[in-house]
Amino acid sequence: MENVKLEKNLTGTKLANPVFSQKHSPYYSIDMELKKGCAGKSANIESVDLLFDETRIEAQLLVMNALNKYFDWNSATKDNIILTIGKIIDGLLSNRDIFQNLSELKNVDDYTFEHSINVCVLSLVIGICMDYSIDKLEEIGAGAILHDIGKLRISREILKKPSILTDDEFDEIKKHTIYGYQILKDNSNISPVAAYIALSHHERYDGSGYPMGLEGDNINKFARIVAVADVFDALFSDRVYRKKLHPREIIEYFTKTGSHYFDSEVVDKFVEMVIMYPTGTNVVLSTGERGVVVSNNRGFPLSPVVRIKCDGNNNKFKRFYNNYYEINLADNSDVFIDKVCDIG
Repeated sequence: MENVKLEKNLTGTKLANPVFSQKHSPYYSIDMELKKGCAGKSANIESVDLLFDETRIEAQLLVMNALNKYFDWNSATKDNIILTIGKIIDGLLSNRDIFQNLSELKNVDDYTFEHSINVCVLSLVIGICMDYSIDKLEEIGAGAILHDIGKLRISREILKKPSILTDDEFDEIKKHTIYGYQILKDNSNISPVAAYIALSHHERYDGSGYPMGLEGDNINKFARIVAVADVFDALFSDRVYRKKLHPREIIEYFTKTGSHYFDSEVVDKFVEMVIMYPTGTNVVLSTGERGVVVSNNRGFPLSPVVRIKCDGNNNKFKRFYNNYYEINLADNSDVFIDKVCDIG
């Protein structure tokens, strides 16, 4: 499939493989999860294979969670995009060297493992939006899923420290980019591009990043993609030392710093596709009214269509047909989502 543009996949061409291979489909994986309790009775199942299946199950479920968490596809492209991402990630997880590194990372830090899967999904979506061919997407995916592999050489005490790092500790954390490059560069079963992504994903467009202080186009293009995905997922996640940022803060961060820290083309493509409030999210508006997100507006991640069910006092409406009304926040700039909530 070398040099075949993805548009062919998005306009009707079917991929050779499903989202996951038959043996490792989500349904098979869940079935394996249910049966694993009695797997120890079989002398034919080796512990290493059981670990392989268990970690693969978790990785696959994280992939689907990331797709549901960050994206709200229209019906015309959803199936083919998910098929493409699933095919690529299934291929990555079938590479024993990649999988071994991920398994080791999971043993060290669950957050970094989950973050690596999320960043892989996010990076692939950006790559799809930028019309990269399948072979290029596979390189992006390999680098994204292993971008933090150098943290294997960072002490757990520093990785999981619940307070602000000292200067020396932060300097050690920054070395994970170099460690990752060293781990990956001589592995013939992993694309050399992955090593450069691990090395460069903390470089910034204005030269303020590390480890080499590269600027602009001197930074590997794929590393620029992973940089956006990496920061986005980190800001959208709870950490031991801080809570995740409000969606509005995250989007404002990227729109204000996009041309300084990141490749603006990458940021624009990402903001065009990402959503901050998936369908079904319960929200409180700036008016105090409460409702549920029923659809999203592409290119406006903070402004979905909301079905309002309760007034500012959390009393359910009774004066509207079906006891609700809908508001498209993209057409009402003076109304915005204040927070996520439970509908009373």
